[in-house]
Amino acid sequence: MGDDDWGGLMPGADEGWGSGPSVPAEGWGESSAPAAPAVRPVRKDPPRREDDEEAAKLVDSVATSVLAGKKKLATLRAQMNEIDTKRQALESEIDALMPELQALRARKGAVMGQLQAGRLPQVWMDKARELNNRRRSLPCGCTSEAELNRALKDLEHQMSHGSLTLKQEKSVLEQMKELKKGRALVVAYEQDQKMLDGVREQHSAQHAETKPLNVNFDQLKAAAAEKGEAMDKLMAAKQEQRAARDAVTATHAALKAELDASFEKVRAQQSNAPKAVSRFFVAVQELDAKLKAEQQKSSASVVKKPGQGQAAAAKAAAPAPSVTPDPSPAPSPSPAPAPAPSPAPAPAPAPAPSPAPSPAPAPAPAPAPAPAPSPAPAPAPAPAPTISAAEEAAREAAKKKKREEKKAREKAEKAAAQQRAAAAAEKAAVERADAHAKEQLEKEAAEAEAKAKAAAQAKADAKHSAAKEKREKQKAKSKPKANKPKVSNEANDNTTSYLLVILAVVIAVGGSYAMYGR
Repeated sequence: MGDDDWGGLMPGADEGWGSGPSVPAEGWGESSAPAAPAVRPVRKDPPRREDDEEAAKLVDSVATSVLAGKKKLATLRAQMNEIDTKRQALESEIDALMPELQALRARKGAVMGQLQAGRLPQVWMDKARELNNRRRSLPCGCTSEAELNRALKDLEHQMSHGSLTLKQEKSVLEQMKELKKGRALVVAYEQDQKMLDGVREQHSAQHAETKPLNVNFDQLKAAAAEKGEAMDKLMAAKQEQRAARDAVTATHAALKAELDASFEKVRAQQSNAPKAVSRFFVAVQELDAKLKAEQQKSSASVVKKPGQGQAAAAKAAAPAPSVTPDPSPAPSPSPAPAPAPSPAPAPAPAPAPSPAPSPAPAPAPAPAPAPAPSPAPAPAPAPAPTISAAEEAAREAAKKKKREEKKAREKAEKAAAQQRAAAAAEKAAVERADAHAKEQLEKEAAEAEAKAKAAAQAKADAKHSAAKEKREKQKAKSKPKANKPKVSNEANDNTTSYLLVILAVVIAVGGSYAMYGR
């Protein structure tokens, strides 16, 4: 090729790479024998460490105490369920008895209000006590003016017609003076007593009308007292069950705390005694399954009894909270995941094998993606207990009954609160009416007493004025009689003096006559 034929250097159709014979397509990648399946290397578990003797002994001793504690825990749960059943029965009895007791108490309060309305007001009862106290201070025990006048007449008759000594006369005069001085007190007492007697007559009439009502009240009172005693007994029994439940709950909580501490102690020995720890958890799971089966059996027998403790049976049938801790502690050097299935070679190849890719992209299987290896090769968990349709229906019925009982209890409590509020309002209204009536009666009694005192005082003043006027008249009548002797005495004295003077004159004249006559 010359320099001028530079483009001619390109190979022709029959020259270069494309001119040689191509590789035959038959038989490429094929072999006379079928391709063997890829063999995955078996992952070998690391050798497990042997248990430390002291750690294993510690775990075994803890296991013994834990198993005993879990049995005791199951017993405590059974006791708690039994106490709950008894308490629910007591609550049912209380709920049935409470409306009857509240109705009786409401009727009793209404009847008591009617009786109080027809009862003698307190102001008049106080007035009666006051009159009894005043009666002791009345003169000579006289409770009326007629008795006082009669006593005065008797004393005057004794003074005028009796033969009394000087000492007896003085005593009678003192009694008369005391009677006259206490006349106003006797008159006021008599008026107040008449007023009280009138009120008592009205009260007696009202009391006679309410006698049948009083008999009804006694019956209501006895029935309410009987129901109240029954309610007190039920409440005391409920309180006892509550105290027993609290005690069992406290024991249960303390025992659960001890078991939690024991589980923590066992977890701490995972690296030192893995076999003992594995035995521990296996034993705990077996005991849990056994206790759960026994609990379900007992709860099923309770559910079969119609109308007795359905709510408690449903609660007992519910799976109890397991104390088994989470079996995923800190990673240990001896993980024991579930063994992978052995890579058994497939005896028969695929009928139409596709072009096998290169074996390089199929590496050996990696370890199971467990985020935290289990402490021991625990067996598969026990299958969850199946719940029959009858048990499920019983549970739903128990829950429904419990909700209905709660609603009925709330409704009864609400009705009781309304009744108490109505009774309190009625009582307040009665108290206000009584207070108003008491005020009116006190006011009327005070006015009547003031009028009686004013009348008694006016009467006493009138009598005193009349007596004074009478005494003045008697004094005026007796004064001239007392002066007449004095006038006569003075006249006699004057006459005597005149006679003496005349006699002296006569004597003097006679003497002088005689003397001159001689």
